[in-house]
Amino acid sequence: MKSMSIKIKTLTPIWTGGVNGKCDILHETGIIGSMRWWYEAIVRGLGEDACDPTGRGCIFDKGKYDNAKNKGENEHEALHTAGLCDVCQLFGATGWKRRFNLTITDNNTGSAWEGEGFNVRPPSRSHGWFLEAGMVGSFTLMIRGDPDAIKRLAALFIFLEKWGAIGAKSQLGYGFFEITNCDEIQGYAMDWSEIHNQVDLSGLPDLRQFTFFKYRFKPSRDDWWTRVGGLQRLLGNPKTASKLSELAKSYGIVPVSPVLKNQWRYVEWSAPSATKRWIFGTSDQEKRKGKISISWAYREKDMWVVRGWAWLPEEERIKSRTIQHRQEIGVVVNMLKNELVWKKTLNLDNNSRTDLYVERLANTGNNIGNDKVINFLKR
Repeated sequence: MKSMSIKIKTLTPIWTGGVNGKCDILHETGIIGSMRWWYEAIVRGLGEDACDPTGRGCIFDKGKYDNAKNKGENEHEALHTAGLCDVCQLFGATGWKRRFNLTITDNNTGSAWEGEGFNVRPPSRSHGWFLEAGMVGSFTLMIRGDPDAIKRLAALFIFLEKWGAIGAKSQLGYGFFEITNCDEIQGYAMDWSEIHNQVDLSGLPDLRQFTFFKYRFKPSRDDWWTRVGGLQRLLGNPKTASKLSELAKSYGIVPVSPVLKNQWRYVEWSAPSATKRWIFGTSDQEKRKGKISISWAYREKDMWVVRGWAWLPEEERIKSRTIQHRQEIGVVVNMLKNELVWKKTLNLDNNSRTDLYVERLANTGNNIGNDKVINFLKR
């Protein structure tokens, strides 16, 4: 067994669930669940096998495993023969134990604010986005496992620090973080090009269908966030105003994700409501999860950063029919690339310095290769 300590500092609040819909402590299970989701997306993006854990999932057959080992198959091949996909080999399945243990140590986190959450409701909207506190601060993830598991998880966390998140509610901006001992963890990490195959798209989260974005800005005013539509209403209430002020001044975070989603969904795009529900999700009876996740604004030295991703599969299977979304995806990507929209939504003046990065890892034509994904993972 080998061990690895990943030192985490929150950039936005982390949400791992809890009793009565609250998140009063960090739960390892909430972090492991998000780790698996991202590992599945990466493995599929590299053309390897990843089952759908919400369905039947993988079941380990020890008899087939022993027989494969007796025939000279290596561990990876034997586990495949025994019924385990590449993800279940690491994260476990029926009859097969997870190949690592994860515990939270040195936990110096606390609630982002005290009391009830608040509703970010942009101007002219009758409904908004309700935000709970979540946990902020620093903690360490102690991971113990076999050497191969450690190197895979190290590579996963290096990726998550740059482009992903941990825990739940990433669509609302939770779970973004930095690794304070990143050089040490980089030393453990595998090269993603070790996983390289050619498998068709499955309709499940796959990095070949992701678009990642990062917007950095240096506002000309320190109180720039007080001018953002949707937050100004909260600043008129002494209780919510004090919470927002503490977040911005003490923690360097501002909950702008609802404001940006509102701008993209209701102002910049005149698509049919069904299409918008597919992209942005809905909280009605359908309860669809949105395809776009975006962080709160967080301070990075003298700049502020907003980053996230969009999982935009070109085809959606609904019962017996398949819906094509190529045109809608093009519109969404173009909106993400429109720096004027970012600047207008955050109410930044012309003296603010900004830069925007958008990378779409989509396939072209019939190409299901993963070279673009590998190059992206190596950055």
